[in-house]
Amino acid sequence: MHLDEPDGKMHGNHLRHFRRHDLKHTVHVIDAVTSQPMGRIANISLEGLMLIGQLDAKPDHLYQLTVILPAVIAGEREINIGADCLWVKHLTPEDQSMVWAGFQIIDFDPKAKIVIEALMTCYEQESIG
Repeated sequence: MHLDEPDGKMHGNHLRHFRRHDLKHTVHVIDAVTSQPMGRIANISLEGLMLIGQLDAKPDHLYQLTVILPAVIAGEREINIGADCLWVKHLTPEDQSMVWAGFQIIDFDPKAKIVIEALMTCYEQESIG
């Protein structure tokens, strides 16, 4: 269950089971262990998320992430998820500071699942066309 890279290529030979949702609000993510910013969510599903930012993520590393919600959702202002970084790619060859990073969600509690579903439903960016 690996996420597509931003160029549309699949990472590995895995298929995604859930459609990714682009969010219309900025949703910041921090590393729960170091309290360092990880970036913002580019898209999310129940199986993973793609972040964009100046993050120092490393492929094949596990992270405990705190998602800062754009509003109170199901009584929560933030949720914690466990995620495996699958890949990291520079945004452009010229800008080595900004990266995309794909994460597979490997652990979340039932409340976090409810919040992620609400994020995808209520905060999804409208499709154009």
